[in-house]
Amino acid sequence: PKVRQETPSRVEISAESFSEARWRDAMTLTDGSVPLQALTEERMESADTMQVVINSTSLQNLARGGFRTNPLESTPWPTRVDRRHGGPAAAGRRGLPWAVFTLGFTTLTLGPFVQLDATPPLPEWSSHTPLPYYALYNELPFFAKAYRPYRIGVLSLMCLSALGAVGLAALSDRARWALAGPLALAMMSQPLWTGAADRALADARHPEAYAKLNDAPPGAVIELPLLYQPATPANARFQYNQLAHRRPMLNCNQLIRRTDLARFRDYVSQNTLLTFALDLGRAQPPYGFTWADVRALKDQGFGLILTHTALPEELAQLAGDQEHADRLRQPAWDMLDAAFGPPVLDAEGLRAYALPEDAPTEGEVTSAGHAWVDLDLHWDSVTLHLTLLPNEEGLALPLGEGATRLSLWALRPEAAPGEGSLTLVVGDARLPLPTTPGAWTRLERTIPAGVTSARLIAEGGPARLRLSAVQVERAGVSP
Repeated sequence: PKVRQETPSRVEISAESFSEARWRDAMTLTDGSVPLQALTEERMESADTMQVVINSTSLQNLARGGFRTNPLESTPWPTRVDRRHGGPAAAGRRGLPWAVFTLGFTTLTLGPFVQLDATPPLPEWSSHTPLPYYALYNELPFFAKAYRPYRIGVLSLMCLSALGAVGLAALSDRARWALAGPLALAMMSQPLWTGAADRALADARHPEAYAKLNDAPPGAVIELPLLYQPATPANARFQYNQLAHRRPMLNCNQLIRRTDLARFRDYVSQNTLLTFALDLGRAQPPYGFTWADVRALKDQGFGLILTHTALPEELAQLAGDQEHADRLRQPAWDMLDAAFGPPVLDAEGLRAYALPEDAPTEGEVTSAGHAWVDLDLHWDSVTLHLTLLPNEEGLALPLGEGATRLSLWALRPEAAPGEGSLTLVVGDARLPLPTTPGAWTRLERTIPAGVTSARLIAEGGPARLRLSAVQVERAGVSP
């Protein structure tokens, strides 16, 4: 779908726009768990409107001296406090205009309604206490596009900087430079003694594997899992990594642009391969797509399907704990291998499949024939947090009768002193568990005939481990 350059105007807001029911519904859209076909215009408008409150500054955060909603945390709070209190005190009347501007912009960062803290949804009394932002949003057409009030805090900080400069100038007029000079140096050296911001900026490096796509067959990219809303940082970086591979790509990430999202919904819904790719990490089998739709995508200029066999651990979350949405389950890998053959690139956690030039015009590909089941480990089967100790039996994996393959995602934290290694014991075989520290790694192992259980054990020291999507294929079991 063609991306529009203009953000659509916001719908009108009122106290009813921020009810608890609408808040819960907006959160399911934010984490991308609502089926794409269920995104009606009304639901998209409701979620669109909710962004205004989500991105407003609460009184609690403002009292701490910062516009804490800002995800970059780019201005350390001591600077804000020094300028907010020291500037007006020294500037006197000369700083009054800047003080008024600061107060006005700061009030606008609070959004349309008063929020004591950042805990949603709004209490009833708050939703009936409109602020100046509310009137400007509903009355000024261009202002209705300012859906992130906290960003107005940048203007507040600019005014605070000017206010501090006016205060310093006023101080230099009244005192000797012997006093004003050291004060000026102390203010300019502030970044050196306040320390780094609370949250570091994102890593701007691209995975080196993307550069190797230059040797892959031509064509636009479909990167899996395909989401209409980037629920995780890894998925949000797909678009950024386009700077490395420089190919057109099917991408949405436009929940804030409901017109583009509607076009994306209509486009994806017409193609079974794209429907299969949509939210594949959280979708359950059976899967399927037709060869006619593969050929249609090829005719439209698509050439590659990108997948990931290794993903960095995410310490920050965009929409709650949705990290498992990035990790494809084994039936999906089996389908991709069966349909498109060996990958044209399999390096450093990136795997690329080429859409065939001579795809048939009839027939379909399904996940039938592979009986993968989730293992019942008596813990949370989505993500397990474990510490295995040496000289113990470790973690038992009940494979069951007829087990032929084991598949799982494993994460080893960054190695600590004395950290041991992990070994998978399958029958008489002892298989090292190769993982990249700090990254989720997909592992698949063949199970010898007659083996009904396996064990994960630690050797050489305690071993920390997280597991996800632990599955086993069993012969003779209906998929």
